[in-house]
Amino acid sequence: MRIRADLDDDFFNRGFTGETDPFDRVELAERLTHLFKELDHGTVSILHGRWGTGKSVFARQWARHLETSGTPSIYFDAFASDYISDPFQAVSSAFISAAAMARKRDDEAYKRFLSAAAKVGKRIGASSAKIGAKIVTLGVIGAAELEDFSEIGTALSDSLGDISEEAVKELLEDHAGDEAIFGELRKSLAALPSLLNQEDQGDEGSQAPSLVIIIDELDRCRPDFALGILEVLKHFFRSERVHFVLVTNRDHLLHSVQQRYGVGDFAEEYIQKFYDFLIHFEGKVQEHKGSAGKIYAGNLIAKLLPAHVPTSEKQSLKRYLEEIAFAYDLTLRQVESVVTNTLMAYLSIRQDELRPGIIIAFLAALKTKDPDLYRMAKVNGLSFEAFTRFLDGANWSEGFALDRIMKIFQYHLDENINLHDGEWDSFAGGGASSMGFFDRLEVLPYVCNSLLDRFGKL
Repeated sequence: MRIRADLDDDFFNRGFTGETDPFDRVELAERLTHLFKELDHGTVSILHGRWGTGKSVFARQWARHLETSGTPSIYFDAFASDYISDPFQAVSSAFISAAAMARKRDDEAYKRFLSAAAKVGKRIGASSAKIGAKIVTLGVIGAAELEDFSEIGTALSDSLGDISEEAVKELLEDHAGDEAIFGELRKSLAALPSLLNQEDQGDEGSQAPSLVIIIDELDRCRPDFALGILEVLKHFFRSERVHFVLVTNRDHLLHSVQQRYGVGDFAEEYIQKFYDFLIHFEGKVQEHKGSAGKIYAGNLIAKLLPAHVPTSEKQSLKRYLEEIAFAYDLTLRQVESVVTNTLMAYLSIRQDELRPGIIIAFLAALKTKDPDLYRMAKVNGLSFEAFTRFLDGANWSEGFALDRIMKIFQYHLDENINLHDGEWDSFAGGGASSMGFFDRLEVLPYVCNSLLDRFGKL
């Protein structure tokens, strides 16, 4: 038995197929591919979405889709290069690696880019060594902008205090020469789309292809590295028909700007300088399918639940987990957490043991969505009123049997109900809604501690 569905290279190499694209994201991939093919100028865009919504899976599938549609692309995992101190070096290495994979390192266009990148890298390194990283942007960030961001100006002044006046004059005089070096890098970039294009380019006068560079996992990088990537893209890597797509949570970038520069409400204005447009990743899934989380929950539980679980029980559990994913608008990562919690419970149950699937499913959701309430359930401290508020905070589908869920949990949480009332007779006799051999108020702590958490504490 497995408790997670790992994705291998074969999955991504297939691109978007019926089996690998349950959320119909091929439509977004096709629209983006067409957009970047048609744009003549270079762009920087942000593919924005919440953490855990499947952005990275989409990014890798889209990279494959671009290849098969004849658009050269580079997939760059920024987090994997987070250990590199210099963002310029990290971005440059992505181009160099792509040329090596395309076996184009002997091409004159590649050699020109490598030479230009080396000169720029050397110049940045020399500048940084003289007066610190802040001075690198002198001349490309205007005086007015420096006045807006006082902390940048302060850092610049502090750095300047460490060197002589003559050294500063030398740096400023060298700026014109630097611009020539930077311009050469931009010109060499313009040749890379054709260099990396694997298809026949046709007539000599035909339009050059676009190059799409997908920079993934930017929101997992340390803040200074992530912002450094944005800065080097703007200052050094803008070129015709070269498109950078930053796969990230934009709110995280805003927070990084606030932390690094202390600009408060100006973070929004500041970050807009670095990208041309925003792509919202989380779109509406086709109405008849439901949310992406709902689809994913159903697929996972159907694939991973042990074979010995009866079909009727599988279908019931699948229905409840799908509804939970939809009602709470769970991200794909949250869905994985809820399903994993559920599967851990089923792993720990012997075949002849009673397994209250409804209770397991909702406590697994509670463990993921509200750990504090879950901890209360573990120590028999969860009140029915608190659990009711948890349920009321979700968007349940019309027709979902929410009243029955309420009754099940009221029976196991509310010590003041009248057990002699006939409405509770079915709960006391065992079955999916109860565990008749337990005191009713001990059932939830048992499920938490002996089923969901048997292999460790929360």
